[in-house]
Amino acid sequence: LTWVSSVVDDIMSEVTSRDGDGVVRVGVVSTARIARKNIRAINDAYGITVTAVASRGVAKAKKFAEEEGLTKYYGSYDELLADEEIDAVYIPLPTTMHLEWVTKAAKAGKHILCEKPTASSVEELKEMISVCNDNNVLWMDGVMFMHHKRVEMIQTSLKDKKPMLVHSKFYFCGSEDFFENNVRMNLELEPFCALGDLGWYNIRVSMMAFGWDAPSKVSAFSHRKVSDENPMTDISATLFWDDGRRAIFHASFHLAFRQHAEITGEFGRLEINDFVLERTPEETEYTITPNPPPSGDHRSVSEETETIKVSGCCQEQCMWERFARIIKGGKDASEANDNVLERWSFWQDISIKTQAVLNACSESVKYNGAVVDVSGI
Repeated sequence: LTWVSSVVDDIMSEVTSRDGDGVVRVGVVSTARIARKNIRAINDAYGITVTAVASRGVAKAKKFAEEEGLTKYYGSYDELLADEEIDAVYIPLPTTMHLEWVTKAAKAGKHILCEKPTASSVEELKEMISVCNDNNVLWMDGVMFMHHKRVEMIQTSLKDKKPMLVHSKFYFCGSEDFFENNVRMNLELEPFCALGDLGWYNIRVSMMAFGWDAPSKVSAFSHRKVSDENPMTDISATLFWDDGRRAIFHASFHLAFRQHAEITGEFGRLEINDFVLERTPEETEYTITPNPPPSGDHRSVSEETETIKVSGCCQEQCMWERFARIIKGGKDASEANDNVLERWSFWQDISIKTQAVLNACSESVKYNGAVVDVSGI
């Protein structure tokens, strides 16, 4: 009977955490396409639900809500923020709109998950985070791959291995319509273009490989002319750590889709062929290839690669579950967690580090690859 009672309690607890009391209620500030993916991830997640969506016009908000099965919608962002039945907001607005709406949301007491890039500058991001702290609301940026359990497995695999170099590439080939009409090509709304849209992930995976340490200097170069009319659509960068560690990345809107990261050291190499967007939620993987021993046969190289499978983790769903978990656990309790990814302050710190590196890369591009210090951390 005790065992049966325990099972019933577990079942009821799971149902409550998904659909009942204690659920974090989210409002979506925008009808951007990426909002659809996140709404569906929240629908599959435990401890969190979507309550409403807002657009800049009620007709658009209504249409979007009906398509996503939502019953509550607003024709302005301010109306959504005034809703006392909303605990948190998802903000997938363009970068230059973040300061205004993150500030308003935090002052309304809403916890915040904001899309990247987070701000136009480190100073702007720190201002947003300061308002979050003043109002005791959680800040998190929307880097979904960080919430896949593969990240923690990779960091465990790298423990004591002293990785020294990261190579990563993230690109896709934009269409003519993309270059003419997509918001990512609008410098007034998205000043970092491919560097912000794609390079944010390259910077983050580089720091992941090095235990979340930030580089001290960067050098970045645009492979296409950059001006007030020509945004950064094809970028290479090198990040430098003071102890000799390096990361090299390429972010581009002009090449066939690729999302690969390789972490190298004397131990060998660790490779991730889908480091941003998991191939499937059912299973993904990474590989480790040890440094091969010397061979007398110079015509061949003998390598033995281990493939580590990772099953059953939808990273978008896991992101929202972690977001809800940290909110419900509270700031003080989160800081005592052994897992840094479960700490309230970690998400502020890693956003600031990433933003600082991004801004340094952008500054370096202006001077054709000049070495620029990473500042503001």
